[in-house]
Amino acid sequence: MADKNWLSPTPITYGKNWAYKREDLFAPFGDKGINGSKLRQVFYLCELAKELGYKGIVSGAVSASPQHPMVTRVALKYGLSSLCVTGASKIEQYPMLFMAGKYGAEFHFSKVGYAPALNLISKNIAKEKNLFHLETNITVTGEPDYLYKFHKIGARQVENLPRDLKTLMIPLGSCNSAVSVLVGLAEDPLPNLEKIILFGIGAYGSSKPDYVPERMRKISQASGINYDGIFEFDLEPHPQLAQFTGGRIKVVRYDLNGTGFCTYKDTMPAEQDGIVFHPRYEGKIIHYINRNKAEFAPYQNKGNCFWNVGVQPTIFGIIEPRQAKQPYRTHWKPPNLPLIAKTRTKANITLRTK
Repeated sequence: MADKNWLSPTPITYGKNWAYKREDLFAPFGDKGINGSKLRQVFYLCELAKELGYKGIVSGAVSASPQHPMVTRVALKYGLSSLCVTGASKIEQYPMLFMAGKYGAEFHFSKVGYAPALNLISKNIAKEKNLFHLETNITVTGEPDYLYKFHKIGARQVENLPRDLKTLMIPLGSCNSAVSVLVGLAEDPLPNLEKIILFGIGAYGSSKPDYVPERMRKISQASGINYDGIFEFDLEPHPQLAQFTGGRIKVVRYDLNGTGFCTYKDTMPAEQDGIVFHPRYEGKIIHYINRNKAEFAPYQNKGNCFWNVGVQPTIFGIIEPRQAKQPYRTHWKPPNLPLIAKTRTKANITLRTK
């Protein structure tokens, strides 16, 4: 059984105006590689798979998703095989698939590349081959107790939040982090917390505004906590439309997709307070806040904390610190330059030293 260092709280850092919860600093395989709160959930799920007696993991995700290298690298740590279901057959054109291949992944190629289809295919393969199915978006479905145990892993991260926080900003995509944070705050409350601001940046965060409160209500069947008595949800596309009765922590949402600010496919590179944000997720939020400075002026203080779920891993993340005794280069090149031979099942990828 692996150690439990992945449960330790990630640091709080302070910028010019805000505090930051630095989930991106959970990077056990090197600071250029896979990282963040979802990686921690992969540790939990791989450990669960091992305990249940599985020999391998199967997982489906879109070609650009860091889920591929996350699952494969952690599975390797636990002695599990990894089968990645993808709609992309040219592995060399996608850095995340390339990384997964370097970590030893096998690949199942699908003619359909949409996330729900890939998840269904991986679920069926899991049944056929007796593999553990790690769901798309690194989440879980099932009974309340299973959901509660899953979100308790991320809930631990509220332990070191500043006790004087008044507002907390959280990205909202798959909603895993947001739900976990709310579960944690219900059990370890911050005495001065008044508002939680969610930023819809795709997936359920934009398409299913009621996903968070509905999931919380299901979890309450296992935790015994009435979350509606703690949080007052109003997840309209813009908080100006929200109406509150008072007495509870307000949970509001800015839907960046639904209000037309961006689409999921857009990327917006951003850097602030020494943090290079993920261009598809947190980077969009930073741009949105900076373009609406007057509206967010009340939160430009140390009483506000921004929850940074993770940063974009780079191809150089496959060079882990203990390996980096000399400079490395890889065969990976931008799209339309296929340099890597592959089979239908496993990428034949080499790593060369100078």
